[in-house]
Amino acid sequence: MANALEALAIGQVHLPLRTVLSPPNAESVMALMSAYRFGEHPVYGVKTICVFPQNSQLGKDYSPGFGAAFYRAAKENCSLM
Repeated sequence: MANALEALAIGQVHLPLRTVLSPPNAESVMALMSAYRFGEHPVYGVKTICVFPQNSQLGKDYSPGFGAAFYRAAKENCSLM
C-alpha cells in the first residue's frame, strides 16, 4: 500500500474519482474505481463492486465485486482478481 500511495504522490498513477451508478428506486448501487499507471510497463486497472444491502440478511456478501488489470504485453493482456 505504501508503494501505491507513493506512486500516486509523485504522479506515476492517474486515479480519477469513483463512478457510482445509483438507479432510481433501486435498493442497490454499483461503483467503478479505475486507475492508470504510467511508466515502462503501463497498466489500466478497474475494480467494480455492487452493493446489495439486503444480501446480509440472507447471509451473503453484500458487496460482491472483482478487479481487472489490462496490460500492453505480448503474451498476456488481462488478469482478473
